[in-house]
Amino acid sequence: MKAIKKKSSLTNEKGFTLIELMLALAIIIIAALGTASVLVQVAKNIALSKNTTLASNLCQSKIEEVKSFGYNLALNSIEYHIDAEGNSGGNFIRVVRVSSGPIAETKLISVTVYWRDTTQLKRVQMPTIIANIIS
Repeated sequence: MKAIKKKSSLTNEKGFTLIELMLALAIIIIAALGTASVLVQVAKNIALSKNTTLASNLCQSKIEEVKSFGYNLALNSIEYHIDAEGNSGGNFIRVVRVSSGPIAETKLISVTVYWRDTTQLKRVQMPTIIANIIS
């Protein structure tokens, strides 16, 4: 008689063991957490870049405004809670400081825009010099 070989049911099954599944799940979770933290940082950087651009535009527009008033009307000022267009209701503070320039008949105009970014106070500052042109 021939010997009948019994095949073990465990050796013929195809699939993954519990350890392999747990290891794969751990790798997927680590990759997902890494990706999530990168996405959070990217979102923060986008918000910071947007606010920095808006603050730069507010500085530039104020410099142009001060220049249009002329040398004698360049004065210190502070505007609280302005938005990106310079209207009330935003989260920016714009400060204009006027001081003597490096040479006679000039003024140093420094425009600084502040805003709060999560927990930190951020700022953009732009200086310019205007001259009293005597014709």
